[in-house]
Amino acid sequence: MNYITEFLKLTKISIATVYRTVKLFEESGILAKHEFKGGKARYEELNEGHHDHLIDVKSGEIIEFVDEEIEKLQKKVAEKYGYKLVDHKLELYGVKKKS
Repeated sequence: MNYITEFLKLTKISIATVYRTVKLFEESGILAKHEFKGGKARYEELNEGHHDHLIDVKSGEIIEFVDEEIEKLQKKVAEKYGYKLVDHKLELYGVKKKS
């Protein structure tokens, strides 16, 4: 956030303008808001391919990943219960192991 704050000071753009613009991008389908446990939120471009999230509960780091085994398993589970999977959202929460 410090980078954004410094940029706004240099350009004389208010933080309110940034928030309004982000809200407009969300409403227009340009950005998607992802809300995670602990009140963290992140905006991503909607044209990004599908991916899931691994969130470090201590540092707040968010890792985007794609795992074909998980994708296949989710479809298999839906089919087992008589559904065709049309969408999903997967968030994994953990702490980094010590090396």
